[in-house]
Amino acid sequence: ASVGIVPYQPDIADPEGMMSKADLALYRAKTDGRDRFRFHIRELDEKVRERMILGEGLHSAVENGELELYYQPQVELKSGRLVGLEALIRWNHPVRGLLLPDQFIPIAELNGSILPIGEWVIERTCHQIAAWREQHIMPQLVAANVSACQFKSASNFDRIVSEALAKYSIAPCQLELELTESVLMEATRRHSEQLERLRRIGVRVAIDDFGTGYSSLDYLRSFRVARLKIDRRFIDGVASNSDDATIVRAVIGLARELGIEVVAEGVETAGQ
Repeated sequence: ASVGIVPYQPDIADPEGMMSKADLALYRAKTDGRDRFRFHIRELDEKVRERMILGEGLHSAVENGELELYYQPQVELKSGRLVGLEALIRWNHPVRGLLLPDQFIPIAELNGSILPIGEWVIERTCHQIAAWREQHIMPQLVAANVSACQFKSASNFDRIVSEALAKYSIAPCQLELELTESVLMEATRRHSEQLERLRRIGVRVAIDDFGTGYSSLDYLRSFRVARLKIDRRFIDGVASNSDDATIVRAVIGLARELGIEVVAEGVETAGQ
């Protein structure tokens, strides 16, 4: 349960005004992770209202053509060869300009708009692969992020993926779906069948932000993941922090023993 609380104040005109402030506090409780309570804080009124306004805009963002995908290259370290791309979503907000995912994806997960947005990402990624094919540009694979809410809420997720692949005649091995550790841990208990259906389709599954979620590695044994993506937080300090370097070496060693590829997120310097 999430609870929003507002103490009575003399400047609150009526019960409706008090309920409105309690509702803002409730929204904060949900935004902070649910299963908690939050008191109304006057200074945060505007910030919460902005989130609510963004949430309303998200419901029509797909229909209005306000979303677009950028593609980040994945490069093989030894050869410098391009071996893949990752699709990154952006929102061209009509008033606020270009918004990054962390500014709107958490809101989309709260209000349910993540489902049509996630479906759009899969469809547009396949569309782009087909467009590159027409230009004789054939990246080995293109990766797309899958939200925890999207994976757990859409019982027909595997059908959505299959239909997008078929629509553009894309080989399943060209599409990689990135799931976080927390999603995979949940899947071992409740959604293992859906993961198995994805595996049968032939799409690749990668673990995003590896090392920042659950500590249990049982899911590496349960699912045939293609890649581990080391979180950027470890890569940022890998050249200067011995603890970060040790963690990165351990992940690479583990992946090699299991026959899994490794992607280091955010490598920008020769030292890294």
